[in-house]
Amino acid sequence: QPIQAAMFADIARAYWRQWGTPSDEGDPSWRLWAADLVEKATLGFSAWRGGALLGLAVGHLVGAAKLPLPAGWVPASEWRRRTAEESPASLAFFLRIAAANVRLRSAAAAAGRTSEAELDFLWVAKEARGLGLSKTLLALFSAELRQAGAARSSKENDDAGEELEEEISEQSLQPEVS
Repeated sequence: QPIQAAMFADIARAYWRQWGTPSDEGDPSWRLWAADLVEKATLGFSAWRGGALLGLAVGHLVGAAKLPLPAGWVPASEWRRRTAEESPASLAFFLRIAAANVRLRSAAAAAGRTSEAELDFLWVAKEARGLGLSKTLLALFSAELRQAGAARSSKENDDAGEELEEEISEQSLQPEVS
């Protein structure tokens, strides 16, 4: 089903399930990550079974309307403030990832690779891996982009991703892998 900003708590938990450890479950940075994602999102899809979130594909189309935020929304700026107070190292890590993404977009643009949309988060719960859910979510996401008129897409990556993954391992944060 299409994502909605009201799924914020589920999206935050998906981030935490992907990258977190039991010791940092209460860390506000997971809500910062999710709020930042939802505030820029214009489209996305979710997969559910029995009330449990099994997968997400969330992104944004340049120039498209953002998802409406529910009443009582706590903005990313507030989660950033709370994270700075309670977990400065988590905020520094978040900012490093954000800077790496800016560098990737700039390098792609300088090389003539522009895109009209970005897939910001693709996640499938460990128990749903191997069922083709990622392919289904990506197909829905791509179809929505085509329907909206997006003609160009690209995949960008650099060494920063590998460096960040090493840092995660050094901090004993073990991402779920299939």
